[in-house]
Amino acid sequence: MTTTHQANVAPLAALEFTNRREVVLKALRDGIVIGSLPQGMVLVETRLAEQLQVSRGTVREALLELQQEQLVSNGPTGRPQVRTLDSKTVLDLFQVRASLESLAVQLIAASPEAEDKREQLRELLIPLGDDAGAVLVDRVDADMTFHRTLCELSGNEVLLNTWASIEGPVRMAIMHAGKDIALSNMTAHSHEPYIAALDPDCDDPGALIFATLVTTASDLLAATEHPQQDKK
Repeated sequence: MTTTHQANVAPLAALEFTNRREVVLKALRDGIVIGSLPQGMVLVETRLAEQLQVSRGTVREALLELQQEQLVSNGPTGRPQVRTLDSKTVLDLFQVRASLESLAVQLIAASPEAEDKREQLRELLIPLGDDAGAVLVDRVDADMTFHRTLCELSGNEVLLNTWASIEGPVRMAIMHAGKDIALSNMTAHSHEPYIAALDPDCDDPGALIFATLVTTASDLLAATEHPQQDKK
């Protein structure tokens, strides 16, 4: 009976540790994305561990993961800090994203299951509806789920992996012009071009999505130059 009891306990302990690590990772990721951990901030393990009431090792693992996600970088002193995105980087990100997502839409439109995939994407707009509330972190997650699924439905694994490699900084780029602008870009209405692009009558699905994302990037940068337009 002792052997059976120990066999049952070990997996539960491992699960508890994994959950704690994932909770810390999400807390730090969300803090970076919404700006409660501002860009350029040095991330001190001991301070974060105390605030989150976890071990320094758990925080260290989360910071390493965030470095892989390109949300954290090593500062001049070698200490981890929140990555800083300037306007040039935001524009570069959106240009690459536009290329990837326009290709994804073209591949979906050419697929025999295009209509079914279009409906899957339409369902993912529900959490972005006008009555879905405006909790910023939830909106970002729902927005990223939509775009990640778009790339998954393309059936191109290289495309999906490339998009996933920039998902972290894209989350930050969404917030480049502040909360209000970010929320306005994460609505069901703002995603309608993706549904329209998959309409059988759309002549050039890829061009529509490329233009949509380039326009979004331009609006973000313009709002940054005129911050009074964004209500804090």
